[in-house]
Amino acid sequence: MCTTSITKSTLLLLKSKFILDKILNDKDLVKKIQMFILTERALVSDDYINSYLEIDKYIASILETEKLDIRVAIIKSDGQYFFDNTYTNFGVVGIQNHNSRPEVLFSINHFYGNPVSSSNLNKYPTQLKKMVSQGYGLSVRSSSTNKKIQCYVAKVYSDDSLPLNENIFILRVSIPTTQTQPLVPINKELVKSRKIIKKPPPQPPKWLKTGNIDISNVFEVTTFLLSSALGANASVMSDTM
Repeated sequence: MCTTSITKSTLLLLKSKFILDKILNDKDLVKKIQMFILTERALVSDDYINSYLEIDKYIASILETEKLDIRVAIIKSDGQYFFDNTYTNFGVVGIQNHNSRPEVLFSINHFYGNPVSSSNLNKYPTQLKKMVSQGYGLSVRSSSTNKKIQCYVAKVYSDDSLPLNENIFILRVSIPTTQTQPLVPINKELVKSRKIIKKPPPQPPKWLKTGNIDISNVFEVTTFLLSSALGANASVMSDTM
């Protein structure tokens, strides 16, 4: 990292911290997250699924005015990857433990009384030193899940309202260094059964109105009659995630 000028990565890290603080300052959302991390991360857990969708909508409202592709993750103190606003609850369940991620590990070490040394702190740009000294874990690296170069900021959150082992979670916010396309909303609605989409019946051709059938249009007549017989019951199965 350059220590003499503000680089693009430094600006994105500062922006990530701003979003992270904005989320942690929302006390209602923090309470929801604290209850959320007490649920069981499983595809068949209604408590987990319902809380996931509720938090996703809450965070989406916070990010509504942001123009950047912002990724928000909630990680339990044991490293379980519990939430990601760019994934469905189905996708998150399959993501591996995150305690070894550098930004997460740094923030956890700081929380448990192992802050960065002065010599290591001097390796950071001036604009980021205060963040690091306050326990924000920073990293600019390739994501193992989406393969993008991301600017990560992570912070351990804890208060005295719950026992220590149940109360801790890590909030992580990241922004990719390249914005290749506008942020596209992701459909995260949970669909427990397949959706049947009815095909509209074919439009009646001219010969049906006039009654004129001859050798020149007999193939068209046959095709229409067959499709009309099948079309009313035809359906396609589509998954939405």
